[in-house]
Amino acid sequence: MIAKNIDYRQQVLRDLLEKEQEFVSDLRSLLNQYLQPLHHADILTESEYLQLVGNLEDLIEAHQRLNSSLEDVRRGQPRQQRLGQVFLGHGTAVRQAHLAYWSNHPRAVCVLERHRERLNSWLDNVA
Repeated sequence: MIAKNIDYRQQVLRDLLEKEQEFVSDLRSLLNQYLQPLHHADILTESEYLQLVGNLEDLIEAHQRLNSSLEDVRRGQPRQQRLGQVFLGHGTAVRQAHLAYWSNHPRAVCVLERHRERLNSWLDNVA
């Protein structure tokens, strides 16, 4: 690879890692700042809470493992970096986590709609 291509590839890797880290951070914030406190707010039943949260923790874990592997690749020598192997290695787990998350989405929306007024009041007090 020529130096220009290496520099470009490194920038793409940095950008990818940054966005993945932001994604995981945003999901953790959602879970820690809103969903976990909501669990104790006496608004939702246990079943409704589980429907709302779905497999969010699995999704976070799958992306955190991907981030860790991307970070390991980033630390390596540019000519030895094998991004394709990282995505192939984590693709199934990330895909399964997203499929489960999105298949649960209609149920989560129903929970939100059912408790819209109480949730809006609760969010006003949390924010």
